[in-house]
Amino acid sequence: MKTAHGYVRVSRDREHEKLSPVLQRRRITDYCSAKGWRLVKVYEDINIPGSSFDRPGWSVLMAEVKPGDVIVTNEFTRIGRNLRESLIRIDDLHEGGVEIASLEGELDTTTASGKVHLNMLLVLAQFERDRMSERFKQVHEQIARQGTWCGGPPALGYSYTSGAKVLEVEPAEAETVRLIYSLRDRGWSIHSIVRHLAEQGIKGKRGRMNYTSVRSVLRNPVYVSKRLYAGEMLPMNHESLIPEEIWKRVQARNRRGAYIDRKYLLSGFLTCGDCGSPMVHQSQGPGGRQYYVCKGAIEYQQGRRIAIEEHCADKWVTERFLARIDPARLEAAEKRIQARLPKQEPRLAEIRTRLERTEAALDRLLADYYDSDIPPITPEQFRDRNAKLSERRDALLAEAESIRDVATLDTLRPPKDLLGKWGILNLDEKREALRLFIERVTVLPCGPGKRGVASDSSRLRVKWKK
Repeated sequence: MKTAHGYVRVSRDREHEKLSPVLQRRRITDYCSAKGWRLVKVYEDINIPGSSFDRPGWSVLMAEVKPGDVIVTNEFTRIGRNLRESLIRIDDLHEGGVEIASLEGELDTTTASGKVHLNMLLVLAQFERDRMSERFKQVHEQIARQGTWCGGPPALGYSYTSGAKVLEVEPAEAETVRLIYSLRDRGWSIHSIVRHLAEQGIKGKRGRMNYTSVRSVLRNPVYVSKRLYAGEMLPMNHESLIPEEIWKRVQARNRRGAYIDRKYLLSGFLTCGDCGSPMVHQSQGPGGRQYYVCKGAIEYQQGRRIAIEEHCADKWVTERFLARIDPARLEAAEKRIQARLPKQEPRLAEIRTRLERTEAALDRLLADYYDSDIPPITPEQFRDRNAKLSERRDALLAEAESIRDVATLDTLRPPKDLLGKWGILNLDEKREALRLFIERVTVLPCGPGKRGVASDSSRLRVKWKK
């Protein structure tokens, strides 16, 4: 008497199932009784799709079946709808001496005709699965191109009512989104934004916002009424929360990953003469004037709002720089750079690799400490590790700058041609040249009762490197 094992699988899509689990078990029992086989057990996998092979019932069956036994199922498609994986499993069973019997067609896999018929059934099953996948993709693409919401949890700042097909603005959450974008646009790091939200008691949909949730907000195109589908940015029908120009600037800052915006000539050079804070670039309205403004005043309400127009500061500093450079100062700068170079100069690519690893370790440390309700390390341990990683990063930066400075000096020689060459240098090359000679530029506050001082270059003071 043969020993038989029954197998029943039902997918989540009950509408496409021909037989219920109860009916499948009954058919297997009757079939084994008619054949005179001893049915040991009927193994089941309920709500398991055919494309998945992570099946508890099938795993137990494979552990208990023995050579010479028969596996009885209602259809071969119960084993799976993926042709390659199904054939591999069936071949493995045949090699182990295990037969398979299907109630539909009563195929005998020990014969050549039975194997051919089996392969045809599996091909058709794979074809059906691929057609269902294509229809699913077509429906989603149509929904995306119509600009309607395709379901799922709405982003921070929006709510969704079933059947509405359009996201609705949540006023309180929308203000949080605008605040996050405003701070990032003004130069704040993501970690600083997270701390600010925590200090102000501002929360997201799921409670306190961490680094990951803030970063996802800053990268989501839903806030400019768009969505990314198959690599294409498609318009949506709901209301935007963020102006297009701000969203683009934030995306550029996210890609750059730097705290200081490098697309402006004097970013990182200017210092407020009132409170000592760095000055950051800021625009006054769409298409308006461009300024360098005290970071401490606009972010921390610290000191006075000292500002200087961008074109005014750039022109004044450039003129002073070009007038100052001569052979003697170039030679002094070269000696200063050579004194900082290590005895055995490593390759710049190697330094950059070590620098990337150090910055990644520093980012992980900050994320683990600030993004956890219960940090995994004590504040003392955090300060100690943060100090060591920061010191290592600064040393690598100084080493890399020393190597890069040698190449920058070559672009400045001879100094008599510098005025003509300055116009063809790109922004990064100009900034590198300024960095070799300028330590900082201080913007002094204006006198009492004065107006229009944002264009007064007499308030600028340059501290040159010796």
